[in-house]
Amino acid sequence: MTHCREFVPKEGDNILIVSPHSDDETIGVGGLISRYAGDKIHFDILLLTNGECADENITTNEAIENREKEFDNAIKLTNVRQAVKLRLPLYSVYKNKKSFRAMLKFDITKYNYVFVPSICEHHNDHRFLYDIYLKIKKKQRAKCVLVQYEITNPLVNISHYCCIEGSPLENKIRMMHEHHSQINDFPAFERQFLSLNAFRGTQVYCQYVEAFYIKPSHMFLKTIYVNLPKRLQKIVEKKFAKYKSK
Repeated sequence: MTHCREFVPKEGDNILIVSPHSDDETIGVGGLISRYAGDKIHFDILLLTNGECADENITTNEAIENREKEFDNAIKLTNVRQAVKLRLPLYSVYKNKKSFRAMLKFDITKYNYVFVPSICEHHNDHRFLYDIYLKIKKKQRAKCVLVQYEITNPLVNISHYCCIEGSPLENKIRMMHEHHSQINDFPAFERQFLSLNAFRGTQVYCQYVEAFYIKPSHMFLKTIYVNLPKRLQKIVEKKFAKYKSK
């Protein structure tokens, strides 16, 4: 990770965290939020799904209510400006037109950065969000930068990181402790997810780090070039050859 840069938002930046489930924002970017959210750098969270889960001891509605309370209590520990809940059904984010329309209604044009789970995630509600928000960005003509973050699976490529040792880490742990239902299901909840932060820390000489990936702008141009007809590719190649010769 020697090629990585530290992610440092500027004063006045508006940042949106897209969280598929209540706890993903804590696991993936809880340290970043704890370190930077405030009056000068504004963070909003968009919670997509309603948190329903299979539990024989409680009803679905009770499970949803519990997960929302846990989410609210975790967010209260931060200086997040607002948290918006779309309450989409679990596993409905991918290839669901109603869910896509609901996400499309949320305006992302006012944000400098939009954080979404990485394409390396195993959960369908996680790994398809990057491609979905590429489409939303195009439809809304937004100029925001899409940032991929880690939740349960490591990113293959990393471009940026945020050092979260000290008070940001302590607050992230407090946020994690608010997700009681997840701790009950995964007794090693805190240790499991912080181990990825610790591993990333060894790569940049910090104790704990949250890692991100921002696709370089020239990669978007390459993608456009590859999808051009052969005739237009040749025109681009000639123009580029003339530019290089100058």
